[in-house]
Order: sequence, then C-alpha cells, then structure tokens
Amino acid sequence: MVSLSRGNHWIIEDCVMRHANAVALDIGMQGGGKVSPAVIGYAIVRRNHIDDVGVCGLAGLAVQNTLIESNLIEHVGWQDAELTWEAGAIKLHVSRNCLLQHNVIRHLDHAMAIWLDYMNNNTRVTGNVIGDTLETVRGGIYIEASHNSNMFDHNIIWKATPGHGGSTANFPSHGGWGITLDGTDETVIAHNITSPYRQIVLEAFQKHQVPLHMDIEMPTVETIKKMVQSKMGVAFVPRMCAQAELANGELVEIPVRELQVARKIRLVHPAHRNLSHATTAFLELVKGSHS
Repeated sequence: MVSLSRGNHWIIEDCVMRHANAVALDIGMQGGGKVSPAVIGYAIVRRNHIDDVGVCGLAGLAVQNTLIESNLIEHVGWQDAELTWEAGAIKLHVSRNCLLQHNVIRHLDHAMAIWLDYMNNNTRVTGNVIGDTLETVRGGIYIEASHNSNMFDHNIIWKATPGHGGSTANFPSHGGWGITLDGTDETVIAHNITSPYRQIVLEAFQKHQVPLHMDIEMPTVETIKKMVQSKMGVAFVPRMCAQAELANGELVEIPVRELQVARKIRLVHPAHRNLSHATTAFLELVKGSHS
C-alpha cells in the first residue's frame, strides 16, 4: 500500500493505513535482485494505525537505525499465508540498531506479532502489548538465524494459539508461543518487573515452615504451564490464565487455604494529554475486560 522505496530518513506519524491485501507499509529494501543502497532506514514510524491487512502490517528488509513506536496494528493475516513465511504485524529482515517500543498489536490470524528474520543485530523490542495472536505456527515474538546481540524485554503477550499447519511441506500443527528463538544466539530476554505477590508466596511458606525448592523460574505463564504439563513440577499461576487447561483436564487445581491473594491493578495516564491510537485502543481493551 505504502512504500518508502528503499529510502531513508522518513518520518511517518499519525497516519491510518487500512484495507491492504498484502503489505500496508514497507520501510526497507525490496527484493528482486536490486543493488542495496548504502543507507536504508533511519526512519521514525510513530503513532500510526494499521488495520485490516492480508499478510504483513509493517515490513522492512535491511532496515537500520529506525524507531517504530506507539503504533496500533490490528486485524492482520486474514489471507492465511503464514506458511509462505512472510506474515506478521511487524516483520524485519537484517535489522540493525532498531527500536520497537510501546506498540499495541492485536487481533491477528495466521500471522506472528513481531518477527525478526535473519541476521538481526542490536535490535530491541520493549514495552509492547501483544494480544489475540490466533492460529499462528509461531506466536507473539519470533527471532531466527540471528547471531548478534538483540533484546526482548518488558513486553506483555497473551492469548497466542497454535496454527493449523499444512502446505505442500505438510507442516505440523503447532505454535502459539509467547517468545520463540530459532537458530539464534546472544538474544537477551528479560522481564525485570518486581512483584509483591512473589514475596507473599515466599512469606507464606516461611510462616508455615514448609521448604520451598524453586529450581527454575520462568518469565511467562505459558512457559510455566508447559513445564507443569511436562511433569517438571508445580506452580502458582493466576487461575484466569489456566482456565482452558483446567477445563480439558491438562492441569489440576489444588486450593491453598493459606494463600488468598486479591490482585489490584491500577491504570493511570495524563488527564490532559492527547492519546495515541495505540494508547486509546489499549484503554478501550482494559475497560472492556473490566466491564
């Protein structure tokens, strides 16, 4: 729909891109054997709304020194072309020195949310909210074939479900993961958010003089559930995050009378500031879930 045509130093802000059969926004170098320019990227993509896209919301090949922030990207992937390996809300190849932050990505079918494909270097994905990534053979964030340092931190990822597989390669039905690394080294995955509820659990065990052996701590609820299903231990997780597994018998709930914890979450924002598309969508999502 919109392409920077292998350009650099563009600023794309506060735009709406909607109803694209394939790709809504291209910020990199197209393929087809063209000679790569010396400089690609150095762009700012901020506060845009990308909606109703068949294959890929934002794509970029060989993008460098680019900021992608505070965008709302939704309803991507309805062409069901994930197994052509180019489908995603955001997909970058050979990115270098890029920052993807504070984006809201939601309501995807047959597409990954954020996909860093091949030889990425010093790219950070932080503070993004990702939800409703449905029927994907990968999941929320996926990086592959990258051997230099990249970082994923402080992202919220929920409700990723497995894809149906298929194609001429007879790809199996799997996926639905939060964060996936494939053929990749030196990637840092960090969730450095302290929680008072962890301390409540520790104090409860100490109070009743019960030994607590925590051999492994994992950053995501989905990973924790998979490990419990593999009979690697027991875990405390929010009941709302395990309802499906409890219903189909994959997990068993054991009530603990000594632990009755009510979680209070408050959301605040500046009262007199114009909100971006992504922020407005996130507030609507939270209010809808609460009601």
